[in-house]
Amino acid sequence: MAVYRAEVVRVAEITPRMLRITLGGESLRGYVHTGHFDEHCRLFFPGPDGTLPELGDDDAHSPMARIYTIRRYDPATAEIDIDFFLHEGGLATPWARSARPGTPIALTDSHGHDVVPPDTQWRLFVGDSTALPAIGRALEALRPGDHATVVAIVPADEERQTFASRGAVEIRSIVASAPDEIAAAALDAVTQFPRPATPGYVWIACEMLAARKARRFLRAEGFQPGRFSATGYWRQSSEEWTRRYLALQGALEASVATAREATKDNESFLDEVDRIYSEAGL
Repeated sequence: MAVYRAEVVRVAEITPRMLRITLGGESLRGYVHTGHFDEHCRLFFPGPDGTLPELGDDDAHSPMARIYTIRRYDPATAEIDIDFFLHEGGLATPWARSARPGTPIALTDSHGHDVVPPDTQWRLFVGDSTALPAIGRALEALRPGDHATVVAIVPADEERQTFASRGAVEIRSIVASAPDEIAAAALDAVTQFPRPATPGYVWIACEMLAARKARRFLRAEGFQPGRFSATGYWRQSSEEWTRRYLALQGALEASVATAREATKDNESFLDEVDRIYSEAGL
């Protein structure tokens, strides 16, 4: 894990609750990135005194780190854009609200794997505000003749976003603010989509339980690996979930390890993990 020290270059308001913060610095020249539309990195935020500690490989799971989508990387200027959805509490939102040019931060190299198959004739992107950076990047990469439908769940009308694209894009925005309503809207968008008979691709990122249910639905509908991606970006009642997980951690890890040994492919393994967590009430 490479760690890059950077600083804020500028801050722009995309919507009242979405800030685009541009990071720069000499360390970002030659930044190692995947180039995939879902690429993300770990951001390490300064401590209460405003300074960054020394960081190394053992800090990947630091409590001062959060995972964020890379909205844009420009190797010519060595700049990285990160979009921050502002919500109550948490580590990142207070930092983003107070960020000014020169504010320090650190980040890791990027990870990402989602690739749309070349024969894809339609695309469905579903996500709440936390997923809009990845969706925006995916739409901007479309070619003329590509078709995409976007279902964006936002907390208010003023949080709707538009994106430049060379493809044919239909964006439907659903306003929902309560966590359970957001999760339900995302899941409904996938299960109720009138899917064409031609080869397609479904991408959903939202609350973790809703993403798991969406993945389960897509698997039951016969979607093959590589034809869909379902990712949990946040978890409803995360403190309660964590408490319950820690109480069962040993048994869960043993079951997951057994599943890894017993399954032959990654999708089957994920099926087993979903079953294990569901039976544990997680």
